Amino acid sequence: METMEINQHTKAEWARYGARFGFVPDPMILRAGEIFVNGSGGIGGLEGDSFAIWKALEQNIASIVEFFDMVATRDELPLIDYYMTFSRPEQPLEDLLEDRVCQVRVGWETYNRIKDGALVNLASLDLTGMSLDTMGMLSETNVFGYDWNPGLEPATGDAAAQSAGQKLAGVSWEARPIAQFLLGGLVFSGFAQASGAVHYVQPKRSRLYLGLTSKTQGLVSLGHDSEDKIFDDAAGVFQDPAIEVRRELRVPPVLPYLLERSPGRITPGDLLKRALDFPGTPVGRQYVAAVRAIRAGGIEGGQTTDMSAVERQAALDFLRPYSNLDANRSRSLDFKLKLAAGSIETAFKVKIPVALRLWYNENAPFVGMRKSLRRMWMSYESYTQMSRRLGEVWVTQ
Repeated sequence: METMEINQHTKAEWARYGARFGFVPDPMILRAGEIFVNGSGGIGGLEGDSFAIWKALEQNIASIVEFFDMVATRDELPLIDYYMTFSRPEQPLEDLLEDRVCQVRVGWETYNRIKDGALVNLASLDLTGMSLDTMGMLSETNVFGYDWNPGLEPATGDAAAQSAGQKLAGVSWEARPIAQFLLGGLVFSGFAQASGAVHYVQPKRSRLYLGLTSKTQGLVSLGHDSEDKIFDDAAGVFQDPAIEVRRELRVPPVLPYLLERSPGRITPGDLLKRALDFPGTPVGRQYVAAVRAIRAGGIEGGQTTDMSAVERQAALDFLRPYSNLDANRSRSLDFKLKLAAGSIETAFKVKIPVALRLWYNENAPFVGMRKSLRRMWMSYESYTQMSRRLGEVWVTQ
């Protein structure tokens, strides 16, 4: 497996990452896919029995769907210090995907600069007054073997980071694990900002960040049943001339199609092979071309106009019969920060709208800010069917 190292905290160094990959995947998306593809027979070393592990996977089916989309439509998946976060399963991603993955190592000094900027963001959040594990975050990270618990202490002498560290020193013992989980996501947000890449956020983490950002009133939890209100309220908060917001109906995902075209007994490895082979099929070539055209014209690309209606329809027509998209609930919340020409290159701090302060890392070079905040894409009935079918595949050896 090839390795890319980012050892200098400069625009030029981060631009290499952005030009090569163009996106920063949430590591929990990759982990859900990795554990699923290993199957129930390849879970040695993880906490809990197969029932507990499947329960965690079932709560992250949207992440498994995202994983298969990435495999089918991306040339390469970046593993950003991935095995510093997770233990290696019996078949790690580097073996499962071989030349389709690249290990990315972020130098310690570079990491510390971005982490200290993320600490400033974290200190701006109010973690009190909410049930900290209403979404099952901590139990799932334990089951998934998520072993990245960044300290809440600053690593540099930056004044803002030092002040944030003093505030975070008062975080309760109970709140500390969720604060560390939030901090990890903000560090990856900094990687995306520095490289100008789009940040794909795990669906469950999206609800958590948006709920805290929009300060949605009247919520008992940030769980799945509150997702519609969280996304609607956040979209209202993002109404600013400097922010381009999209609520596009997403392109039908590949996984339901692969499952439907694979009747009978099929293993997780078989399903992964079908995803890897999909771009080379007649349907796959046309679908991937449409997806890439859509990306180039949407929040990921430099264009600001809507995608071609023809390209959109082509992608929908291929996989619509298999996907059962819920027209209202499938829309992700994507946003991009728009700045006046030349403002990025000035020596002054970028003027960031209040709604985006959570994501803006003052310790990272600013190349752009693009987020795709994902959500469950299917109706409840379709989700139940998908869960049942994936459960059957996961236990098949």
